[in-house]
Amino acid sequence: MNRTLRNILEFISPASVVRSSVPPMDAGLRANDLLDSATPLLLAEGFEPDDVVALADGQVHFSSGSSVWRLNGESASRVADLGGPVSSMARMDDVIIAAVDGRGLVQINADGTVHEYCTDELVRKCVTDISVRIPGQIIVSIGSRVRSASGWARSLLDGDRTGSLVQIDSRGARSVAEGLGWPSGVAFDDDGSLLVSLSFTYRIERRNLSAPQAPPTVVLRNLPFYPGRIRSGREGWWVAAPFVRNRATELVLDEPGLCQDLAADVAEGEWPVPRLRQENLYREPMQLGQLRVLGILKPWAPARSYGLVFLLGRDGRVQRSLHSRVGGTRHGITGIVEVGSRLIVAARGARNLLELGEL
Repeated sequence: MNRTLRNILEFISPASVVRSSVPPMDAGLRANDLLDSATPLLLAEGFEPDDVVALADGQVHFSSGSSVWRLNGESASRVADLGGPVSSMARMDDVIIAAVDGRGLVQINADGTVHEYCTDELVRKCVTDISVRIPGQIIVSIGSRVRSASGWARSLLDGDRTGSLVQIDSRGARSVAEGLGWPSGVAFDDDGSLLVSLSFTYRIERRNLSAPQAPPTVVLRNLPFYPGRIRSGREGWWVAAPFVRNRATELVLDEPGLCQDLAADVAEGEWPVPRLRQENLYREPMQLGQLRVLGILKPWAPARSYGLVFLLGRDGRVQRSLHSRVGGTRHGITGIVEVGSRLIVAARGARNLLELGEL
């Protein structure tokens, strides 16, 4: 609706215009400090883990920048340098399938050799997640057709809805869904249906790949965060939430003109949008109550960055969640994998891998 007409309509009938709202985190999403008590696995600095996978033997691999690394105790060894930002990974039998921005999908063997897997134009840019059902049948989510995987914030301000789902099999790569609001996570269910997290519409939905034109079934809607990657576990699916919503950002998104001005005239680091971490408190825009009082960052403040991963049960309900609240440091969770009774979390915002045992 035209902004002027919306303002006139709101003046005549305030109840006729619905503004977006941020629901509270309650029930299975009730806040705690479990991520802050997790065990860090990387003692060396210089890493920024984005995604993490485990092979059949339990060996953990993670991506950082343009490389894939193997976790060895409290250190890591480089498996392969892929020549571009690694935007997602998945395990297929005993090999790793990795998405490289500008290159496409590559296969990394156990000995570190790298082979091209799919370089179709559909998967060369902004692959946000990969799910393998059987060897040779892969679904990837494409966050945007106009930006790379690092362009999440700009796409949020632009209202970008050019995301898609791409299926890769023996017949090649083909799109099975278009016009999505930054799909950021995909995972197969046992019945062949697909769970998809949509970051910009704050929901997780189920899609039937055998009937791509059928409307999806919404599993969770109006979430208080921007859902990310989905990984299968013993009791359901683990979902990473790199960013949480707050009312200040919602107010900005309600004004398309303001979003355009911010994108055109203001440095990206100063946009009032969620971030993976808090780095420069002096220059960062204050969001409502996010202030230091007597040296303490008030815990009731709306978070600019946050740490969250939760378990979505087979019944479609949130079973439990792990948090690092606004005063914590384990923010920006982008990857998860369940290894036996352990959960390994890639905290890109905290620049570390975290381990939680005895799930």
